[in-house]
Amino acid sequence: MKKLAFFCSGGMGPECPYTAEMTYLPRRASDWDACVTDDLEITFYVILPGTHVVDALAGKLTDTPEKVRYVPLSLESSVDEIADLIAEYQPDVAVALSVPEVPYDWDQVRDAIIAQKLKERGIRTISHTPDTAMLAFEKFSMNELLSRNGFHVAKHFLVNANLYFAQQDPGVLKNLYREYVSFTLSKFRFPVVIKPDCSAGSVGVSVAKTLEEAEKILAGGDPHVDVIVEEWIKGDNFGVEIYGAPGKYLVTPAIMFSASEEGVTDPFASVKFGPVLDEKYEIEALDREMHRLAELLQLEGAAEIDLMFSEGKWYIIEVNPRYSLLTLMPASMRGKSVFAPYVETALGEIPAMDRTHLKQVVDFKAQMLSDERMQQLKDSYPFITYIMRFRLAVTKTEEVGYCEFVVIGDTKEELMKHIDLLKKNEPDLMGDLTYQNLVSML
Repeated sequence: MKKLAFFCSGGMGPECPYTAEMTYLPRRASDWDACVTDDLEITFYVILPGTHVVDALAGKLTDTPEKVRYVPLSLESSVDEIADLIAEYQPDVAVALSVPEVPYDWDQVRDAIIAQKLKERGIRTISHTPDTAMLAFEKFSMNELLSRNGFHVAKHFLVNANLYFAQQDPGVLKNLYREYVSFTLSKFRFPVVIKPDCSAGSVGVSVAKTLEEAEKILAGGDPHVDVIVEEWIKGDNFGVEIYGAPGKYLVTPAIMFSASEEGVTDPFASVKFGPVLDEKYEIEALDREMHRLAELLQLEGAAEIDLMFSEGKWYIIEVNPRYSLLTLMPASMRGKSVFAPYVETALGEIPAMDRTHLKQVVDFKAQMLSDERMQQLKDSYPFITYIMRFRLAVTKTEEVGYCEFVVIGDTKEELMKHIDLLKKNEPDLMGDLTYQNLVSML
């Protein structure tokens, strides 16, 4: 019997104003149970609400697996206390399962430190190093490393907030750093994307079409937040996931994202399709580059890579070394649990990617639905593999959110039939623009 420990020590807890309420069908509990075999024992150490990886509402578990034991962690626990608790279990392997977080996407940094603490206690781990996790958190530093190693990235520039807002000091009568920033950006090709150097997803992202717009956005920014300015790359938006450890990686097929008119993916309105295997996108070259990236960063566990394909070249936009919001699609393509790649990596059983037997998959968003409506749809349409509901309280009386649907088919033609059936039978699920985006992708 092999014992695996998974741990997710991030999250600010259910009282954090940024904590969203997530509901999945099928439940996360059933996805965990799908990973367990007779010769395997799994314990999962997690700080609630454990967004994306357990079923919990208001900081309390709502569903638990039959074959996996959950151990809730205290928000106040130190990295040493968590490492001690996991070490007491004496697992054969301990695996970091970090999740995305708002406003700072830094959970993987803490999990990486815990992994190092476990190694010091003689426990084998699967985790990125703290340096790799921190490097990915700081977008400018990652871009610099990638550029030095021959990867294509957007032309970029870091704006130091302390210097840009130096005139807050009454002794600074003229800001010479702002003159330097304006001179540097005048050499950029516009439009440009302006975003915090350290943040989460699309939080705080702006697009400036001219130097004057860029200067206005920078001047109105947070005086405590460094920002990175990147030339906007015109092309198609993609994402891939990488699982594994040095020497052996699984790179999932490319998944295409829709984008807004400005070319920025909208997390609340995007449509996704995959696998994209058309050779006009240099798919084999992408696979080689992703393996090279994984070896360069010595990735260990899971990572999601945001990409652009422009003028025959692949550009890396972001590296996110953690569980990602893309995960439902590769899992549906392969017909496996979303947690299966983590277990495969822990056991050293990473399969080769068989691209000939993958399901065709789309992902789209709809209005928020009730539990009963979600269950009715899941029961009525077997080609819906996942439904996820996102709900975030903006104020005590106002909330925002959506439901996300993952739909599969054996072929593009069959997938299109499933989409048409939903459009016809469930008109509240799919707006005309969403439908048009899906049709254009397929």
